Amino acid sequence: MFTTRPKKLFLATMAAIAATAGAQQAIASDMAEGVTVSPMVGHYNFAGSRDVKDDGIFSIALGYQFDSPWAAELMLLHVNTDNSAGTDLDLDQVRIDALYHLETKADVTPYLAFGLGYNEYSSNVNDYEPILNAGFGVKYALNSNLSLRGDFRLIDSLEADRIDTATSVGLTYAFGGTKKRIEPAPVQEAIVVDNDADGVNDAIDQCLDSHPNDIVDLNGCALDDDKDGVINRLDDCPDSAMGSKVDATGCYIELIETHTARLDVNFEINSAVVDQKYFGEIEGIAKFLTEYPETDVVIEGHTDDTGKAEYNQTLSEKRALAVSDILVNEFNVAQERISVVGFGESKPLVENTSEENRIMNRRVISIVTAQVKAIAK
Repeated sequence: MFTTRPKKLFLATMAAIAATAGAQQAIASDMAEGVTVSPMVGHYNFAGSRDVKDDGIFSIALGYQFDSPWAAELMLLHVNTDNSAGTDLDLDQVRIDALYHLETKADVTPYLAFGLGYNEYSSNVNDYEPILNAGFGVKYALNSNLSLRGDFRLIDSLEADRIDTATSVGLTYAFGGTKKRIEPAPVQEAIVVDNDADGVNDAIDQCLDSHPNDIVDLNGCALDDDKDGVINRLDDCPDSAMGSKVDATGCYIELIETHTARLDVNFEINSAVVDQKYFGEIEGIAKFLTEYPETDVVIEGHTDDTGKAEYNQTLSEKRALAVSDILVNEFNVAQERISVVGFGESKPLVENTSEENRIMNRRVISIVTAQVKAIAK
């Protein structure tokens, strides 16, 4: 019996209703729990080969809305029709139905319905025909109690291979009325306090005393773009390298460094000839002068106390000039950067009490000092 097309259609409808209801997420019902009554009129279609005319219907349903999407109804439906011979035929249908309401949008609430019951025909020996029904409908709220209602049902006879249809419109009156919506508590706007007027709420401001001219970050602290520890407003050198030592204005701390080069050349007795072995030291002085172009050099010539003082004075000057000539001629040092002076025997390094000491006193010396600025690290 359940392999015919009408039966398959009914089973498919039932399956669709069950799947739709099962797929719905749990929603809060907008309907108050209580009794409902629904008078409706419509049209009944008798399927199959029965000699019965389709005709109008009148129905009334007494229901109960649960505090959920579900409701139950006792439906009484009456059709006053006749057959082709003009004989009156009455159909009284009694059903118990379940309604599942879907989400309400803009006062419109669709629902799914199914149930069971029986048909009673006035001219039929078999007074009670068991039936199943499935369908859908929609309710449109006119106010808190009254709704327009439309309903469509497939009605499956369990004793015959046929499915009738019933289409109805009417009203539903809910004695309980529409459930009062629980309005959320009003959200109080947080009071924003910004005492330093930097645009950052004091509740999250990590620098509560920002200067009015400071540009601050999201924490309310003045920006320090070059990360030198001095905020932008006070930074006179905004591009200093991160990690460098800076002063209160954000500029590098400069140190004065002293660089020194020393020259010691010794001579044979009564000679102003520079031994070749000292050329390396003389070249070192030349390189120092090149590296520090703001420096000059003073070359001092000295002798021991052998001979007359006047002679030794001249000899000391010749020795200083000999070293100067090498700097100029061999290592291209500008003459104007060189000064020579002879001290004769007046400034011995050690006392002239031995030959070894006299060798030490026969000398040309020079100390060149350069002071340069360096950035503190």
